[in-house]
Amino acid sequence: MKGLLLMNRQKKTLLLLYIILFIITLIVSIDSGYFLLLTVAQMIYVPTMILLIVEKGDWIDRFGWLFITIGVLSIFILTVFTSVETNWIFSTIYLFYTVFICFYGVCRFLNRGFTLFEEFLIDVGLIYLAIGGLWTFAHYNGIDTGFSPMITWLTSIHFHYASFLLPVFAGFLGRVLKGKRRGFYYCSTAVLIAPLLLAIGIAVSYWLEVVSVVLYIYGIYGLIYYALSARIHRLFYKSLAVISFASLGVTILFSVAYIISRFGGNEGITIPFMLQFHGITNSVFFALCGCLAWFFIRPQSRFVKHSIPLSHVRGGMMVGEEVLTKVKDNRQVEGLVEELQSYSSRSIPKPYRDFYEHTSEFRLYATVHWAKWFKPFAFCYYQVSRFVKQIHLPLHSNKIEMNGELVSVSSKVDGRTNPRAWVRKINNDVCFIALYAAHEHLGKKYMNISLPLPFSAMTGILSLKMDKENLVLTSFQENEQSHEGIYFQWRNDFFRLPLNEKFTMFVSKDGKLMANHHMWMFGISFLFISYEIENRQEKNT
Repeated sequence: MKGLLLMNRQKKTLLLLYIILFIITLIVSIDSGYFLLLTVAQMIYVPTMILLIVEKGDWIDRFGWLFITIGVLSIFILTVFTSVETNWIFSTIYLFYTVFICFYGVCRFLNRGFTLFEEFLIDVGLIYLAIGGLWTFAHYNGIDTGFSPMITWLTSIHFHYASFLLPVFAGFLGRVLKGKRRGFYYCSTAVLIAPLLLAIGIAVSYWLEVVSVVLYIYGIYGLIYYALSARIHRLFYKSLAVISFASLGVTILFSVAYIISRFGGNEGITIPFMLQFHGITNSVFFALCGCLAWFFIRPQSRFVKHSIPLSHVRGGMMVGEEVLTKVKDNRQVEGLVEELQSYSSRSIPKPYRDFYEHTSEFRLYATVHWAKWFKPFAFCYYQVSRFVKQIHLPLHSNKIEMNGELVSVSSKVDGRTNPRAWVRKINNDVCFIALYAAHEHLGKKYMNISLPLPFSAMTGILSLKMDKENLVLTSFQENEQSHEGIYFQWRNDFFRLPLNEKFTMFVSKDGKLMANHHMWMFGISFLFISYEIENRQEKNT
């Protein structure tokens, strides 16, 4: 079986150990049966998923098993040997273990960034687990959280099942779908947001609980649909995955009935009933079936860490022209690129080649349009960018001239081949400093544009294509092997940002060279800049 073949002997031995410890717990525990709903998640379900997530070569792969085993043992001792002293000591150990797993989730995210949504789902599940650790600590030590001990315990269960297992199961389903179903992103986003809304709603507002349940319904039934339509070759494994998500489709309806009964003052559906039906159904049909399904299927991650040549130039607290004082050399450069035609197999019209190869001969007039929803953020950003002297755009939409100057940059200092800086100013104030270079990957040439930031940098990797008679530069990734994207660099590492841009150059009906620069954040448009481009010599003539 695929899952067994992919899991090494050490991991199988650990799972067997955790199962034996849980069986002992079942035999000797003095807790009420329903308290074991949390215990089984902490001792079997959560460790199983973590062992499946950790891949060979991960930094956690060498010694992570030790932390997981310590976490399981701490729960074993808390359940079997209950006392004030052991509660404090071993609930603290369990809390540190969940924080460690949370840190692993953060590291996974930073290594990859905002790419491959299914991996992001898994990252969030790992991060949420630390919140479950906090509530477990509060439960075992009788800390006054403002809620009854029962609600504290239920909240801990919530963050182990709904906030950890559900996003991880959804992430594994996303690996099977391989990013081919856009609707999967929406329903998965709903199940990411719902746990926090529900936790906040329990504390402050009944209506937030209602919103969270609506999101859960939308997300869960969406996942049921995608589990049914997923290409999983073994019918038994697929059936387990479908049963897992479908069981939530049933229990969430009882959650709706419970909320309605609370609002109406009707005690028809009580917490004891919810514990028996909701708890056991989620533990057996959702968690157990889900763990078995993904243990056997175990789809592999599509993520491949690209080796992209990035600039070594960084700014200080302020960027401005000062960032170029130690990196420029004496080469003469006239354009942003040496030969624009080398970026495309199709013929590129002369006006576009002239601009990119002889940029200093052109004047730029820009009109900046911030999206309405983004204007409050743009106002705050403006105060920062004015001080930093980088990516400093006006808040108004008046037509302004951007004066440009090209400066040659040392390849030895920058780390890329033949770089050059384009310094743009508005009324003698620096608004952009972009370091242009190029690199090739799998026979495709990319523009490699770095913007130095304080102690870091942001790099746009753009591909060029001709769309009819228009020239298009875009950061939208063509496929999993291509390099397009906007990346954040810090120290020697980089990860992809949730940003995309598209630069379209065209000739207007009256023969003017024009360009539009469009930017998106999380797929939502937030900035649009239109350019009028004039050749200085033609204007003078």
